[in-house]
Amino acid sequence: MKISLRRTLASAALPLAIGALALTPSAMAATDTNLSIAMTGPSAIAAGENGTWTITVTNAGTDWVMASRIVVDNVTFARSGLTPDSLPADGWLAPGASLTYTERGRFGMDICGDKKDAQMEATVRLSKGTETSTADNAAAWTSRALSCRADLGIVKTADKATYLPGETMTWSMVVTNHGTVGMPMSDVAVSDPMLADMAAVDAPADGWLDPGASVTYRGSNVATAEQCGAVTNTAYVSMGGYAGLPDVNPGNDSASATAMVAGGACDPVVTPPQVLPATKPAIICPATRLGVTIDAPKGAIAGQILRIRVTGRNIGRNVARSARLQYRVPSGAALVGTPAGTTLRSGILTVNLGNLAAGAVRNLRVTLTLDRTAGSRTHRASLKAGCAVAASRLAATRVAPVQGGATPAVTG
Repeated sequence: MKISLRRTLASAALPLAIGALALTPSAMAATDTNLSIAMTGPSAIAAGENGTWTITVTNAGTDWVMASRIVVDNVTFARSGLTPDSLPADGWLAPGASLTYTERGRFGMDICGDKKDAQMEATVRLSKGTETSTADNAAAWTSRALSCRADLGIVKTADKATYLPGETMTWSMVVTNHGTVGMPMSDVAVSDPMLADMAAVDAPADGWLDPGASVTYRGSNVATAEQCGAVTNTAYVSMGGYAGLPDVNPGNDSASATAMVAGGACDPVVTPPQVLPATKPAIICPATRLGVTIDAPKGAIAGQILRIRVTGRNIGRNVARSARLQYRVPSGAALVGTPAGTTLRSGILTVNLGNLAAGAVRNLRVTLTLDRTAGSRTHRASLKAGCAVAASRLAATRVAPVQGGATPAVTG
């Protein structure tokens, strides 16, 4: 009823200051509906960087426009019907007034290379009705593409300087993205020949390790009497070759930390006339290296079925003994059946592989059903074995909301 009331006021040429009608905005002489769109964003951006753009839609005409009829689309990222940062209290966009939309996203590796640009495009339209002019219904913003360099580094520490035999030794590995491109966590792999239970404790919710950002992995082992003395442990970080980029600084791809195992069973026992040596030779266990990958969809719709494949490999030269392939069911998803040969405990699927020969490959296929919540689902998998380099891997699935709903009816 607001449109007809405003037009009635215009045709009658009544002054706006008549009683309660003084509060009714706009008395127009003729219909002039015109929306214009503009955009601002970063002056420069790197591949994989989480950029932010501001889209501004202005009522450039003289007629009032119902805000619910304004439709803004992000052409570059194929997002339709964007949600404005805020709406007018009465639901109408006055002449000269504006709506703002904040958009975030990441460009892929296609913007890498000399003199390439990253262009964001957006459009505005009316879901009902026509405009006097559509000449200003599209906007674009061009950002200079930065050079693409990949560089992961790792630093390692122990939570104590000295441990007794039988105590749990906890090690922390901090992986930092020193490069200029955002790195998907599914391409970040951390391994350690001593630890078989490593996991990221603060993995980014969106599944991306941004330039300058860090993620912490922790793992533990039990100190033994055979380790009495200085125990040095080395961890490694590698990437899965994100879009073919090499690591430009392999010198920071490994880190070592040293802790002491002393006291208790490490103290020499004197049995006259024989004196036992203060230290014992370390037990050498033939080590091998393991690898694990997660094949999961990058995107999905809330409520749908999701199929995951976890692959474990012995990429070393020796047998991996008592190998175990594990997958943690992510929050916001439910397991559809338990795969044959697996056990489920505390949300973790485990399949015992036995001794895994050098070069051997094993797969674990998992079927999930997503709940109705949009957001990100983080998949975690690991391959563990005695006296082997353990491997862990993360992957993320972006879950979009279920689309639906109709445009509210408009009266007047």
